[in-house]
Amino acid sequence: RDSMHLSLLLFCLYIANYLCAECPGCYPAHIPYSGWEAWTPQSTNPTNDPWLPEKFPSNFTFATATAAFQIEGAWNQDGRGPSIWDTFCHNLTTNPMTGFYKCGHRLPENGNNADNAYNMVDEDVALMALMGLKQYRFSLAWPRIIPTGRLADGVNQKAIAHYKHLFEKLKQYNIKPMVTLFHWDLPQPLEDLGAWESNTTVDEFVNYATTCFKEFAAYADLWLTFNEPWTFIVQGYTWGEWAKAPGIERNPYTSAHNVLIAHARTYYAFQALRPKYNMNAKVSLALNQDWIEPYKGKTTAETDANIKAAYRSIMWQLGWFAQPIYGNGDYPTVMRTLIREAYANTTGYELPVFPSSGDSNPLGTFDYFGLNTYSTAYAIPAGRVAGNCPPKQSPNYCRDQMVSTFKNCPVPGFPASNKDQLEQGSAACWPYADSTWLTDVPWGIERVLRFIKSEYPAGDASGIYITENGVDVPLEDRLRGQAALSDTLRMTFYKSYSQHVLKAIKHHGVNVAVYTAWSLMDNFEWEDGYNYRFGLIRVNYKTYKRSVKESACMYSRMIKAHGFPKGWNTTSTPMCERWMKEMEADRAH
Repeated sequence: RDSMHLSLLLFCLYIANYLCAECPGCYPAHIPYSGWEAWTPQSTNPTNDPWLPEKFPSNFTFATATAAFQIEGAWNQDGRGPSIWDTFCHNLTTNPMTGFYKCGHRLPENGNNADNAYNMVDEDVALMALMGLKQYRFSLAWPRIIPTGRLADGVNQKAIAHYKHLFEKLKQYNIKPMVTLFHWDLPQPLEDLGAWESNTTVDEFVNYATTCFKEFAAYADLWLTFNEPWTFIVQGYTWGEWAKAPGIERNPYTSAHNVLIAHARTYYAFQALRPKYNMNAKVSLALNQDWIEPYKGKTTAETDANIKAAYRSIMWQLGWFAQPIYGNGDYPTVMRTLIREAYANTTGYELPVFPSSGDSNPLGTFDYFGLNTYSTAYAIPAGRVAGNCPPKQSPNYCRDQMVSTFKNCPVPGFPASNKDQLEQGSAACWPYADSTWLTDVPWGIERVLRFIKSEYPAGDASGIYITENGVDVPLEDRLRGQAALSDTLRMTFYKSYSQHVLKAIKHHGVNVAVYTAWSLMDNFEWEDGYNYRFGLIRVNYKTYKRSVKESACMYSRMIKAHGFPKGWNTTSTPMCERWMKEMEADRAH
């Protein structure tokens, strides 16, 4: 009888989850809108916006970006220590479900050599100059500069010399550096001590950051403490062992809290060092958020529930980190409320509290708003289902937000993920990139920029720097010769996305100051290895030869014209001349 009661209880819980996904009335009525503009879903066709043939503001900057682990290679050269990504990719265990390796899918791959950029600084900076770049974002490798991650164990002077050479070459071509301190390559010894759950990692990050500022501040005005903390915490700690390094289950809320404290302490450390090293230094971090569009419901109540779901989704990603820094100094109310309800004040699961003052309080620790953004998805409510997270994981980040997000059409060759996606049959499908998480939806970038202006006016006032935006062309890795250098989809992507950035500026007064294309060159795409190519420059991974793609020519024209004035796309540039010569050489070959 007890077994029957238990089965009935489990069945009721299952039905409750199902009804929550279907019934808007099952959702808390106290979710705040916090001044957010509640978009009218699909009220207009944003793809039919007229072209805006104008320039960007005079102080606007076009840039490109890379990350140390993805391009440098030289994994054990000149005293570099191991990072969590070396450990992760060198593990040749295969996924029993897919047969994939941890890095590289069906072939084991790693960042040992990557693009060999560590040994090709002069050539790569010359290519940036040929493109007409005025700004380049790159990351310093923590395990290269402090091989064990612990300052007491010593600083690698060969690494300091290497990066000073890079800074000097950029200075030679008048290219402004934007320096990222942490782009996911945590030194393995700190991972062994508990990573971002540990106060030791926080202390050592501040030591590493201040070391870098003292060594390189004379070269660099723009600094980012962290790149996409949401990604390395959620995908590294909550999506299981096959997502991203380290693939070890950790408490995401504690880890995020420590990252925010590390950011705040670094910001204040830099402020103290500015008078001696660089009074012009600006510090922030790069947060990531794709636009989440509320799915249009069949009733007003259903649409309203979808709007709340979209808001929750954004708060669980962007708001998680932005609210403490650009908002009121605390986590979003909706996060605190739902997590409290989910775990009934279970010790260790409650969102931590920041100190009301001092250098561990993140409120106001920014000089601009850094944003990585790529794609768009729809949102609808869901019950407390685990999603990408292992079902038994607790706390369960995926389950806590009670949201389901999806693209408007299934991934080619895969079934629809839900009934709403099936109902999109007559709608034009958003084009998929090579990566199935990325769809080409240009109007999404305009909406996420408008959201930031509305939700975080202090961040907008300081200037929004788009620190990553880009696309990988489907099956590009399989192309050879001229076909590999004629990346039409990437050209369309950059034109249309930057057009919507321009519209956000001109039509809605969003204070966007920088647009950064990801990436300067093809590179090691983390767990996906070398399968996907995001670069403006093609890299031959056997010879490390760099070849100019047509998108690099087009981007150089955008830079030279400073936008889209009449005739911008026929302008002659050195990069276009190089591209045409390489195409001609390939034809002759």
